[in-house]
Parts: sequence; C-alpha cells; structure tokens
Amino acid sequence: GFKALGLSVGNYNLPYLYFLALFSYLDISKLYLIKLLSIVFDVLLAWENEAFLTLEEYPEEYEIVIPSVSILCQPTVAVVDEVVDSCGTRDVAEAYLEYLYSDEAQEVEAQNFYRPSNETILKEYTADTNSNTITSIPEDGKWIITNNLDLTNIEHFGGWTEATEKHFADGAVFDSIYEGES
Repeated sequence: GFKALGLSVGNYNLPYLYFLALFSYLDISKLYLIKLLSIVFDVLLAWENEAFLTLEEYPEEYEIVIPSVSILCQPTVAVVDEVVDSCGTRDVAEAYLEYLYSDEAQEVEAQNFYRPSNETILKEYTADTNSNTITSIPEDGKWIITNNLDLTNIEHFGGWTEATEKHFADGAVFDSIYEGES
C-alpha cells in the first residue's frame, strides 16, 4: 500500500480490525486473510482527508476512486472529566470542543479535506460532477463527491454498542480469529 511508498495515509487500526473480524467468516486460511488485508488495505480504505492531502502533495500521481457505498467514519472527540479535572484544563477543553462545531472551524476543516457536519458548508465544498474518480484537487475547491454515493454510518450496523459486542467482546468474532487456525 501507500506505506511501502513511504507515504502515511492514516491510522487504520479500528476499521482494519472490523474487516478482519468480518472476513473471519470466510473459508480461507487466516494467515492468507491477514496477508490479503495487509496488501490491499491502503487501496480499499483511507481517511478521506489523507487521500486528498496525498493528491495535493502529489498531483496527478494518484487517483481517488469514490465507491458507490461507503461508511462515514468520523473521529470521536470528548472531554474526559478525570483528565481535565486533574490538569485544570476543563475550560479550555470545553471551549475547544465547542469550537470544533462552529461555522468557522467547519470551514477550516473542509479546507483541509475533512467532511464538514454543517450541511451548508458541506454543500459549499460539494463537487458538481458525475465522475467518481479524482486525480487532482479541483481548482474551485469543491472536492466532496456525493453523486452515486450511498453514505452510511455506524448506526447501519446497530450502533457502536451492538457492533462492539458482536465483534470485540470476549468470545466474539474477533476472538475466533485467534481460536481458529493460525
């Protein structure tokens, strides 16, 4: 993948583990399965902003192919009471968390290829194209492809609690990888 080329395009730990657990149901040697995922994972899955940053840094050298179905993965942000209380940083942490969802922050995020949650700002950066392939950053800055894209989220899979219980609880799908053939 991109890592072999010396490019860092994101941390795929959680999505990788989900695919690994899901694919554990296939009748294929787990060793081959892990190797297959390791070889193609960068091609199949990348944080959207990392893919666009790669295009920005290496124009015309790569292409992004937007699939017809994708899962909206957004980083979770939270104020952790124990940490902010022990460090005395609650006010700053809460202000930062509030700022992340302001129009100003959403605009900065969109300029850096993070999909904004604000619908108005999302529309400002949505491309008017029927193509699902991008080889360079559009000059008008409209990089978000929504045509022919069925975008879902974790709720499609029953939410985080159900998905975690099914795949990562003790004795769940992920554990079967280690209990099965090696």
